[in-house]
Amino acid sequence: MSRPASGKTILLRLGGAAVLAIVLIVVGVLVVNANTTTPPPQITFYANGKSVQAGPVKYCSIKVTDCVSGTKAHLDVPTGSPVQISLPKEISRAPWTMTLEYLGPGMRSEYELRTFAPNDRTAVAVGGAGEHRQLLTVEINLPSSVVNPQGEPFSRAYWALDTTPAGLLRR
Repeated sequence: MSRPASGKTILLRLGGAAVLAIVLIVVGVLVVNANTTTPPPQITFYANGKSVQAGPVKYCSIKVTDCVSGTKAHLDVPTGSPVQISLPKEISRAPWTMTLEYLGPGMRSEYELRTFAPNDRTAVAVGGAGEHRQLLTVEINLPSSVVNPQGEPFSRAYWALDTTPAGLLRR
């Protein structure tokens, strides 16, 4: 003859079933999330009344592995017009650099490098009134933990904006 289950036994069985259900849900969520990746951060460029969201041209892990590729963004920017750049926290909380390419007198390329400390800025403007050079390219770079023989870090990610106005041919 079997005895009817006591209230304590029923509660223990229900509690065990609840714990098992929670474990199965957590494992299921982990399996689903293991197959998804966070998309790379995007930068917003604004100029001449228009904006563009730009994904990275190259985006790698901190050790320069597991890389993905994208394309350069484009905005027409007349000479003397500013470009406003808005960076997400994933970029601005790290050290980053910005390289600007201008078309100067005699159709010569001129370059300018700006370096920013972590958490220094989330937005920056380049070009603008009084600028007599044509801005051609803006590149934002993030360093990696991998260094070259001179001790300089390789870029692990970069975003690029082509600002060459329609009709201006690039060499």
